[in-house]
Amino acid sequence: MFTLTCYTFPHFQEMANTHPASEFTAADIVDTFSDSISSAPANLNFLVANTRDLPFPDNHFDFVYQAMSMASFREREWPSVIRELVRVTKPGGWVELFDAMMSMRDVNLNYLFLKEDALEEAGLENIGRVIQSIPMGWGPVEIAEQSLMGLRGLMEALKPQMCLALGLGEDEFDDMMTEAEREFVTHKQFWDMMSVWGRKPVTQN
Repeated sequence: MFTLTCYTFPHFQEMANTHPASEFTAADIVDTFSDSISSAPANLNFLVANTRDLPFPDNHFDFVYQAMSMASFREREWPSVIRELVRVTKPGGWVELFDAMMSMRDVNLNYLFLKEDALEEAGLENIGRVIQSIPMGWGPVEIAEQSLMGLRGLMEALKPQMCLALGLGEDEFDDMMTEAEREFVTHKQFWDMMSVWGRKPVTQN
């Protein structure tokens, strides 16, 4: 199994511990995982890699998973990104993308919702989609903590663009996000998250 962006490290580490007979590889474009290597199980490996040009041969992984990456690419770049994910997936293997639903300028986080046929155009079949509304900072503790952690990670990644678009300094932006987190809990807000997946045909055309 292969995952891109180590935002998902805790979940991926749990899976590696649960399935010791399987091999897991996690990658990010920058080294965000050095502090986690010492606690990683032996069947979980890390590397720095660019999604646009993955350092793996064709048909290498049974399952390829990319999460919280929609802000990393412009809408026009996604078809080539998806093709690269499909390239390293074995025939009969699966590709899954998981992300939040929102948009800002040319970075369209609704892309997979609006352009679901991109997976089909990349050669996948048995395409499916599910949307889940996640409570932000309230509800069961394990969900509340993880949802806010995910929001903080995304907002930190988007901070330069958001500060520019809103005309805010970084401290002002941080204060705004702190207040927003309080409002999420007070008003019991949800965040829609979406998974889209498809299977690489066993027989290639």
